Amino acid sequence: MTFPAAGADGRSPDLEPVLRALAQAGSEFRGYKRGTLERRIARRMTVKRVSSFDTYCDILRNDVDEAEALSLDMMIGVTEFFRDPEAWQVLSERVLATLLAEPEGDQPLRIWVPGCATGEEAYSMAMVLTEEIEKRNASWKFKILASDVNRAALARARSGVYAPGVALPLGERRLARFFHMHGDGYRVRQELREAILFTPQNLIADPPFSRVDLISCRNLLIYLEPEAQQRVFELFHFSLNPKRYLFLGRSESTDPDSIQFQEVSKAWRIYQRSPVATPGISGYRFSARAIRREEFQPASRVGARNKGYAELVNATLLAEHHAASVLVNPAHQVLYVSGAADEYLGQPAGEPTGNVLDMARENLRLK
Repeated sequence: MTFPAAGADGRSPDLEPVLRALAQAGSEFRGYKRGTLERRIARRMTVKRVSSFDTYCDILRNDVDEAEALSLDMMIGVTEFFRDPEAWQVLSERVLATLLAEPEGDQPLRIWVPGCATGEEAYSMAMVLTEEIEKRNASWKFKILASDVNRAALARARSGVYAPGVALPLGERRLARFFHMHGDGYRVRQELREAILFTPQNLIADPPFSRVDLISCRNLLIYLEPEAQQRVFELFHFSLNPKRYLFLGRSESTDPDSIQFQEVSKAWRIYQRSPVATPGISGYRFSARAIRREEFQPASRVGARNKGYAELVNATLLAEHHAASVLVNPAHQVLYVSGAADEYLGQPAGEPTGNVLDMARENLRLK
């Protein structure tokens, strides 16, 4: 089935009822290209054997399961290990080499991989970072924050298990170094899995991570409208530390603002955050359900005058020094995470959990 054609008045059907139903089900897709939305809606209409768009809108309003099914169809999950190998080579030579040449600090390098899908891109980043660090006999640490809206894909990513057809193109050397046999396929070794925090996040609706050294967002922006793409670039500019890097996919059709980002490699879409422009996210609306971590909020010192001095000092210390704390209820369910707690907590393989004992890193659980 193709999406319903324009009516007698020449106008295409209004997608707002669909977007509203998806938002009520917890998924925000405003800003996605209309063609992408129409193809996914048409597919679900075929599955439901519905020919009327209005009838399908009624189904969405009254059937949460169908809204969730459409949300899953909307989530683009195309990824692979080391897509465009030459791009990764340039990234190693012109970005990672520069970062690792700096004096080693107390804080690990922070890399954000939005739209990580089933994890191949995040694990590729972890592998190449490990190789570059070992090549230099350095002791740099790194933390990769990999996010996606698709919780099922995140569960697969956390498990780190891949079929032979997915893993074998990595080559024998990387398979031996970073994987072990697991059933009929391969599993990423534990030390590499522990370097990555896979977490739910909607790039166009949820608050961003902050104080990031490198963002790898490859071939995701092509599904967004130009206005949404520019808002995401603004968000990336806010998230990155000064003079840090943005790694895009070769298929992206839009460049970031030249005031905010400078080209490192035009061919492979690698950029450096300008040290001149002031970070900010003007007009960016986050969903009300999206306030999760203190690390999202160091810039929100607006309204500080209304705080007591003690509260203001505490907030500033937390923002500047990444003190980690977790608020839990008597059932050990996490209510709020403050600071850089990803060094101590992570999502285990399988269904997502909010239990702090299950989330504790393996070397902390006994303690």
